[in-house]
Order: sequence, then C-alpha cells, then structure tokens
Amino acid sequence: LKEGDTVTTNGPYGDFFLRETDSEILFIAGGSGMAPIRSILYDMAAAGTARRTRYFFGAKALREGCTVLITCGGGQSNHARATAAVAAKLGLRCHLVLSGEPDQHQQGNLFLDRLLGAEITFLPDASLEDFEDTMTQVAADYASKGEKALMIPLGASDATGTLGYAWSVKEMMAQFDDMDWTPDHIVVG
Repeated sequence: LKEGDTVTTNGPYGDFFLRETDSEILFIAGGSGMAPIRSILYDMAAAGTARRTRYFFGAKALREGCTVLITCGGGQSNHARATAAVAAKLGLRCHLVLSGEPDQHQQGNLFLDRLLGAEITFLPDASLEDFEDTMTQVAADYASKGEKALMIPLGASDATGTLGYAWSVKEMMAQFDDMDWTPDHIVVG
C-alpha cells in the first residue's frame, strides 16, 4: 500500500473480537466506524484485558490535568459511549450532551453510558451549535466546582482525533514491513 492507492471500504457487519495476545492495541474510530470498535470494547470490558491500550483523548486529558471528559452526540452515540468507557477506565468523570429526551433510548449505548457513570444532559432537536454551547456551559459549571474539563467535539473530529488515524497508518506500515506482507484490504472505522 502506498500513497495514492485506491482503498475500498465495506461494512461493518456482525460481531468483532480480538485474539488475546500481549501485543498493544490502538483503537481508531469515529462516526459510523465505531461499530467494530464498539463490539471489541464490549468484549474486552466483559473479559478484561492486560493489553496496553491507547486512548488519545484520555492521554490528553491526563496530561492537561483534566478531571472530566465532555462530549456530545445522538442518544445512542457510539462515540459518546466510548468516551464514557475511557473516562471510567482512567478514573475521570464523564458528562455527555446527547440529543433526544431523557425518557427515551433507555437501552443500548445509553444504558452503558449510565452504567459507566456518565452524567447526561439531553437536548431535544439539537444542532451542532446547541451541542457546542451546552458543552461550553457544562465545562464552565465544572470549572466553578474546581474541576477541569476536556471538551471533545462531536465524533472526536479534531486534530487529536485525527492523530489516532495517523498513528494507526504508521503502526500498520511498520507491521506490514516486519511481515513482508501487503494487505489486500485495510478497514478503518
């Protein structure tokens, strides 16, 4: 695989699992590509793992002395659920700003968000501007209590989120070289 090669994507379908090894794991996903990562994280959460796992936003939050992760999304957002899982894993608080009503979506990701200890603010018919304004207000509320929040944009769509994709390409290319192998397909969510 080299720069300029055409890449075709398809999926995701079904459940995804990792073989248990001592090798590191790097999760890179955003938007609808969270489905395979979600399945893997569910499996890892149930079984536990000793693997070194990279969470770019979690590392940034710890480096900056943050105590709270704040992000936004739909009522069943995979990104929001992954953020809640990272916060729980790292001992941080999590506050999600989600579209919808508090009495709906009491299953799936929303159930897991709550199980992971996330606080949730619901916005009916939220626009991107509504999400941003509300996250800013939530961060200010935490600051008034002496806490420092890291606001993660919708779908982790910023430079830190992009870093995960860049890191994965570097990691994959090194592994392909080590194996003297060129894959037919690379799947990134």
